[in-house]
Amino acid sequence: MTNENKNIFLTIALGTMVIATILTVLVYSVFGESAGYFFMIVLAVPSGAISSLILMIIYNAVKAKSNE
Repeated sequence: MTNENKNIFLTIALGTMVIATILTVLVYSVFGESAGYFFMIVLAVPSGAISSLILMIIYNAVKAKSNE
């Protein structure tokens, strides 16, 4: 695994944790403990991973376009 791949993987993993944590706290504060726990297990991590991946793709596209 190259250094660039490690950086991309680390960025996506940290983005996933941040987005999932924010979503879980929001659901937990609005709907309560049981709904927050269920949301964290079922939806927060996958939605955080997808969001983080999409943001990374957009960032790389904008960075590549600005280098032209």
